[in-house]
Amino acid sequence: MRKTLYLLKGQLPADVESAITTAAFIEGHRCEFLNAQQRLADCSIQAQLLQQKEINCSKANDIRAKVDLVENSRPSIVNEIDRLRAQKYKLLKELDFVNAALSVEESKLENLPIAIKEMKENMKTPVREAVRLHKLIKPISGTADQDQQKINEIDQICHSAIDAIQKLLGSA
Repeated sequence: MRKTLYLLKGQLPADVESAITTAAFIEGHRCEFLNAQQRLADCSIQAQLLQQKEINCSKANDIRAKVDLVENSRPSIVNEIDRLRAQKYKLLKELDFVNAALSVEESKLENLPIAIKEMKENMKTPVREAVRLHKLIKPISGTADQDQQKINEIDQICHSAIDAIQKLLGSA
């Protein structure tokens, strides 16, 4: 190509001759071309690496924030554990109280037949006495008001007699 360019030198317009001359000596730019290509490839790789680095930094920051949150949650977790333990202790005490009350009531229920039997035995004596006394009770005629009236009448007769006797003795 250089030989042809040398033969055509001066016969072509200047702008065409300049373009062909540059093309004829293109091999001299090969290293620059390859270096430029390599730099473009390296820039593309560097851009991808930078993007991956930023993504990983962002992920790391997110994870760090979560770690900080988890690390800072320890006191609240400890407080919740303490609260739950206190509640557990309170409930266990209440359960002990309920179990004791339940045992008492179960014992009462268990002893109920014996207590009923004893009460029935104790009831027999008063019932027998009530029956005996019932048999001794006789019907009384009249009412209490009538009896009181009769007593008052007789009492009046006695008073009248005493007054008459005292009058007679008092005049003598």
